[in-house]
Amino acid sequence: MTRNLHDQFSKDSLEELLSSLGKSEVDSKVASEVREIDFFFTPDPEKKANLTALGFLGKLALTPAVIEPYRNPINAQEVRKCLKKLLDLEASLQRRYRREQTRFSEQELPTLWILSPTISDSVIEAFKAEPDLENWVEGFYFCGEGLRTVLVAIHQLPRTSDTLFLRIFGRGKVQMQAIEELQRLPETNPFRDRILELVANMVAILEVRQQEQQGLESEEREFLMQLSTIYTQRIQEAEQRGEKRGEQRGEQRGEQRGIAIAQQRLIRNLLSKGMTIEEIAELTELSPEEVTQLINQDQ
Repeated sequence: MTRNLHDQFSKDSLEELLSSLGKSEVDSKVASEVREIDFFFTPDPEKKANLTALGFLGKLALTPAVIEPYRNPINAQEVRKCLKKLLDLEASLQRRYRREQTRFSEQELPTLWILSPTISDSVIEAFKAEPDLENWVEGFYFCGEGLRTVLVAIHQLPRTSDTLFLRIFGRGKVQMQAIEELQRLPETNPFRDRILELVANMVAILEVRQQEQQGLESEEREFLMQLSTIYTQRIQEAEQRGEKRGEQRGEQRGEQRGIAIAQQRLIRNLLSKGMTIEEIAELTELSPEEVTQLINQDQ
């Protein structure tokens, strides 16, 4: 996908996965020369145990974390830009501690995690980054302790359940495989439902671009072709849940209610991405009036 679409998917996914487990800040601004941190997370001490369900993503979020996902392989200049953001954030936190007259602790400072599909040997060497296979897995490269920075090569991560929620930030085949694994998780898994909804939104946006005859990149066309069934599958899942609720409660409208809820959530997400009611209506094969009604309807 194009960089902007991938960036938004990455930020939305991190927010969906981590927001219930601590404080999440997306596009947090630091310094007088405005710089945006893609994602800043501070874990809730009372909910740290729940982070284990996210595998290595949860492990890196056990302490304050600045997460910078990249669609294309990073270079040394981009790593330095991320380091500048980290130092700006540290300075901002120190000023806050002084204003509040609270004690400053190194342990409260965040670690920078740079997610990149691949990382060249020259970049790893430039920042003297080393693996830590005793505590982590292949693909994690730790810079000198004083830098508090880790480079994560997504495509080097082993294909296990513990790396699943990091591999969704890869690209091409790696990302496709991760999404397919996500679909195979039990429907009761809350993270599965949240991320598949974001994937369905991304597919919908690409379909609109294609219908409007905007040029799609080859990777976008492949993504659309392989994952265009996700929206349909999610509606079918909603139908099944609706039928089950209808049977349990003796309600004949259970199935229709399930469909309406799934459509409503998708419509509201697409609306938040800047799509018009007319575009959404064309995509979902509903009338503009039906789309408006679903937007205004309470779930």
